[in-house]
Amino acid sequence: MTNDKVKEEIVSETKPETDSEQQPLLTQSDKPRVYNKKIPWWILTKILILTTLLFGLPIFTYFYTEKHFFQDDPIYAALSAVAAVNGVFILYLIVAAITDVTEDHSKSTEKENEKIEEKKN
Repeated sequence: MTNDKVKEEIVSETKPETDSEQQPLLTQSDKPRVYNKKIPWWILTKILILTTLLFGLPIFTYFYTEKHFFQDDPIYAALSAVAAVNGVFILYLIVAAITDVTEDHSKSTEKENEKIEEKKN
């Protein structure tokens, strides 16, 4: 084989696909949905408070218990910090459950109010 033939083979192997062989573009239904909803301030406040507790409380608990209760053994201080993390996690689950219940209740009362207004008209 000559050098020209080798170059042609390499070029033909690395040649880009034509437009007809490429993947089709995304259709309108395939595009990701973007929701334009505002997040209520109370949700952001809960997230901020729980995040602060999740990071701050275990660190505070560790050093406080190490200084005042477990001077000899830091393992117990670490275990108390782990307990603090679990406490914050349980608190988060409780807050999430309460929020879901109140949102469901508010949606149902809105629907009931709409039905009452329709009956009046």
